[in-house]
Amino acid sequence: MQENSAADDLEDSGGGDGESQTTRALAPLLHSGWSLGHPIRRAHGDLDHVAVGPGGTYLLASRELRGSVELRGGVPWLERRHHPPASTSLPSIRPRALSAAARLEKELYEHCTANVAVRAVVVLWAEFPATVLEDGRCVFLAGTALAQWLSARPKLLGAEQLAEIRRGLELLASRQTSGAWSTATS
Repeated sequence: MQENSAADDLEDSGGGDGESQTTRALAPLLHSGWSLGHPIRRAHGDLDHVAVGPGGTYLLASRELRGSVELRGGVPWLERRHHPPASTSLPSIRPRALSAAARLEKELYEHCTANVAVRAVVVLWAEFPATVLEDGRCVFLAGTALAQWLSARPKLLGAEQLAEIRRGLELLASRQTSGAWSTATS
């Protein structure tokens, strides 16, 4: 999925290495009560990862970008190191992540009796000096901080809610042509 014409600075045509980096970053959470789905193929677009744990339900959209990223007015801008001083706006990242999170929330609502809130997280595998920026229902997060940030979320879900959301996600994943849902107990 190429955001714009800066193809030489985007390593994000379909997720690629950004998704695999996110998978590796999330692995330690499997032993801390978290469950992970990746990738989940859907008619309205793929979900890179879904993380469910005591701290909530998160749709994770991974982006590997070459350069430094900063937010200006809620829009990510990529400062390209190979073409200074060129900068490129990436206006569709936030709306796409929010839209995917809203669709997943709606789909889970159809399968769960628990009220499920899905928060969008854009995981940036790039230089991101801010490390974490919360912009309403969307969080921009340096990939290197992902596991720690998720682990630090306040407890929102009890064991019954977690089990129900996991069942709903397993049901959604089972309807897809590919994808995996991973859980581990500690």
